[in-house]
Amino acid sequence: MTKDEFLTANQAEQLKVIKTAKVIWEKKEEHRIMTLYKLSGLYIQACVSKMEQTIQFDCFGNQ
Repeated sequence: MTKDEFLTANQAEQLKVIKTAKVIWEKKEEHRIMTLYKLSGLYIQACVSKMEQTIQFDCFGNQ
């Protein structure tokens, strides 16, 4: 999957992808959790806001 494919996919598809990715780093704060995943040459950052009950994704890497 490329960066553009991931970012244009719906949230359900994005969640399926990160379940197969390797967790590289995670930071837990009082109101949010930030996790960095690696899937081949693609890095995916997920930010989960507990207060707003949202999840946001960003991607970077070779793909």
